[in-house]
Amino acid sequence: IVTVLAALGTSARLEAQPAPLVIDAILQMKGQAAFSGLASSQALQAFEKWANANGGVRGTPIHFDVHDDTTSPQVALQLANAAISRQASVVMG
Repeated sequence: IVTVLAALGTSARLEAQPAPLVIDAILQMKGQAAFSGLASSQALQAFEKWANANGGVRGTPIHFDVHDDTTSPQVALQLANAAISRQASVVMG
């Protein structure tokens, strides 16, 4: 019995989950335009959940990393520059 269990254990391969595709989203979560930023954030979260439940992007899960620009163009520029320095594949704003 031990030999059979050992053989089954070595023949079963565990496949690692691929790292998620991170998409930076710069939104207005505070300040004068917070109502639109909140709605956009909720829509991105709903889409992320739906997309990942349906296989993601070619089998890779996605994740929206939401950054708050506090309705300030200067903060939005800083966040965009930070994403560029990380060599982000996609930045939404």
